[in-house]
Amino acid sequence: MNHGLKKSLAAELSKEQVNKLNELQNYFSDQETVAGDIYYNQGFADGVSLMMQSLMWEAVRR
Repeated sequence: MNHGLKKSLAAELSKEQVNKLNELQNYFSDQETVAGDIYYNQGFADGVSLMMQSLMWEAVRR
C-alpha cells in the first residue's frame, strides 16, 4: 500500500481494521501472483504447442 494511504487509514481506523485491510491486500496479492503464474504457464504451453504444430506441418508439407 502507499505509505500515505497507510498513514491515513491508521489515523481513521482501529488497529484491527488496519490489520484486516493488510490481510486482504496480502490475499489479493497472492491471488494475483497465482493467476499470473497460470497465465504464464498456459501461454508457454500454447507457444510450445504452436511451434510443434508448425514444425510438423512443415515436415508434412514437403
